[in-house]
Amino acid sequence: MIELLIDIRQNISYVFLGLFGVLFISFFLFFKSKHITKVLIGFGLLFLTAVFTMLLNAAIKDLLRSKINDTVELALQAESKVLINGQDLNINSEQLLIDLTEIDGFIFPNKSSPQTKYLVSIIAKNDTLDILLRRDSREPDTYLVYLPNYNFELALDKIETIVLDGIN
Repeated sequence: MIELLIDIRQNISYVFLGLFGVLFISFFLFFKSKHITKVLIGFGLLFLTAVFTMLLNAAIKDLLRSKINDTVELALQAESKVLINGQDLNINSEQLLIDLTEIDGFIFPNKSSPQTKYLVSIIAKNDTLDILLRRDSREPDTYLVYLPNYNFELALDKIETIVLDGIN
């Protein structure tokens, strides 16, 4: 389901660009009183496509966040293994999983750029999930959360954790 929505999102961006191009051309060619309805229909379609794309992004983010929460809850209930960058390091895995359960979906950008990357692999009973955490450059205990296995480049959320301090 998630993959289908991501594919639709990618194709919607092409539709969005096409509508923008048609609107741009029609604005200059047909901006006369008798063709104003065509221009208004173009603006309306462009606006609806933009709104649909934003709603689709929100739906995909919610599905991906729920996938993270489900996997983390399963990992907390059963014996699981947490790998950081493919290595079994001596970290507090349970605290990291608890920090990952606090994903709520509200991101307020602080105009910083993520620097250090950590690939967190949660190996639960029947599921493995790779989560990419990118350390914020301004707040060292804050990480942006991504799912690299899906072709979705937007950050899903921010989490705060001190578990990864000191890991290079």
